[in-house]
Amino acid sequence: MSVPNVYQSPLRKLVKFFEKSRDDWKAKSLTHKKENRQLKRKLCTLEIAKKRWKDEAIALRSQVKNFEKSSKKIKSDLAISQKKTELIIFDSPLKEVHIPNGVVA
Repeated sequence: MSVPNVYQSPLRKLVKFFEKSRDDWKAKSLTHKKENRQLKRKLCTLEIAKKRWKDEAIALRSQVKNFEKSSKKIKSDLAISQKKTELIIFDSPLKEVHIPNGVVA
């Protein structure tokens, strides 16, 4: 089999050069594949964490809304009860309370 005379260098040098080139390319390719797999795993982990944090944030926002609603209700109930106590205190005549020992309060 005859090899076309494209290269000026001897075949023994060309064979070594092409083998080294191929081996370097394979090593580089394997390194990139390994890095690619690692990045895919990391991406998957980060997406899971992002979803978990997003769900937690949504739950906490709804919890804050519920706390705000209950706080408003408690404040309005407090205001109503304060008005009622003011009406009771100011509208009722003062009465003397007798204590059994004869002390008037």
